[in-house]
Amino acid sequence: MMEKHRITCMVLLLAMTLLSGCWDSQELEHRTSVVAFGIERSQTNGQLMLTIQVPIAQKIMGGTGGIKGQEAIRVMSATGKDLREATAHLQMRLNQELFFGHARILVISEEMAREGIDKILDPYRRSPQIRRLMWPMVVKGSSRELLLANPKIEQIPTIFIIDLLRNGARRGLIPDITLGKVFNDYSDQSIEMTMNYVLAKDKEFKWHGLAVFRDDKLRGRLIDDEVWSLLQLRDDKIAGQMDVSCEQNQKGPKKLATFRPKEIQVKKSITPKGNSYRAQYHVRLEGDIIESRCQVDFSQSKNIERLQKELNKEGERRAKRLFAKLQNEYHSDVLGLGKLARATQPNWWNAKMWKKTFSEGYIQATYDVRIRRTGMEMH
Repeated sequence: MMEKHRITCMVLLLAMTLLSGCWDSQELEHRTSVVAFGIERSQTNGQLMLTIQVPIAQKIMGGTGGIKGQEAIRVMSATGKDLREATAHLQMRLNQELFFGHARILVISEEMAREGIDKILDPYRRSPQIRRLMWPMVVKGSSRELLLANPKIEQIPTIFIIDLLRNGARRGLIPDITLGKVFNDYSDQSIEMTMNYVLAKDKEFKWHGLAVFRDDKLRGRLIDDEVWSLLQLRDDKIAGQMDVSCEQNQKGPKKLATFRPKEIQVKKSITPKGNSYRAQYHVRLEGDIIESRCQVDFSQSKNIERLQKELNKEGERRAKRLFAKLQNEYHSDVLGLGKLARATQPNWWNAKMWKKTFSEGYIQATYDVRIRRTGMEMH
C-alpha cells in the first residue's frame, strides 16, 4: 500500500512540472511592443536619439475597418549618452514595459552610419529580444522622419516598408539583408557589410540603393544598376533588367530595347599575383525582350546577335563601374572576394592584409547574354 502511494505521489510531482508554464511570462497587454526603431545623433544636445514606433492596439481593427497610418501608431523619441540610457528615458514615459521582440525594422541615420555603428550593433547583438530577421537600413537624413512616413496603404506603416523590401528581394531587385547577415558580415574579415539605403521624403518611403561599409563606417552608396550587378556577381541573382540601343546608326534620341534575365550562371575565380591578385567573373544570362521601342525584325538572327553583343557590353560596363567604385573610392570588399580567396587560396589569403590587397587587385567580368524570347509584335 505504501509503495502504491509513493508511486502515485511521484507521478503527481512529475505532472506538476509539465504544468509550470513559462516562469517569466508576461501578458502581451502588459507590454509596449515596438515594431520599428531608429537611431541618430540629436541635433539639440548631440547625444544619441532613439525613436520608436509603437502600434496603438485599440485603433487597429481587422479587415478594412481599422484606422490606417500615423493615427494607428505612436512615434516617440528620447536621447541619452548611449542606447541604454535613451531606452531608460523612453521607459520612464510609458506605463508598460518596452518590448523589442516584435521589432521588424532598424533605421540608422546616414550621419550616424558614417560616424560608426559598432556602438549600435553591440547592445542589440547581446540582447535576446532582438530578432535576427529584422531589416536594418540606412536612411538619408533623419531616422525619425522615416518612422513618421505615412504611405496610407497599410494600417501600420512599418508593414508597408517590410512588404516593399520583401517583394523587391523576391523579384531580385533589392538585396535581402537581415540583421543576422549584418552581424555575420561584420564579424567576418573576408567581406564587408552592407545595408539597404532608403529615403523618407514628404512622408513617403523609397528604396534608394545599397549602403556600403568599411569596418563599421559607411563609405558610400551603390545605385540601382550597380546593386543589380553586385547581386549577379556575388549572389547569382537575376537582378533587374538592361536597356540597350537596338538600332544601328541612330539619329536623335536613342531607341531602346529592354532585356529581363530569367536564368543566370556565374563562374568566378581568383588567382594570386604576388601580393596582388586577378579575379575573373563569367556571367551567362538567359532572358526575354520585354519591350522594344525601335523597328527591328527580331526574326532575323543577325539582329538578335547584334542585340546580344550590346547586352554583353552593357553588363560588362556596369560591372566595371562597380569594381572601380568599390576598389578606388570605397575600398570595400562587398563582393566577397575575400571569401573566395580564403576558400580557394588559403595559403595565400591574409586576413590582416586583405583590406589593402582588395583595392590593388585586377577584377574583370565577361558577360554572355542569350535572348530566348522577343515577344509578339504588331504590324
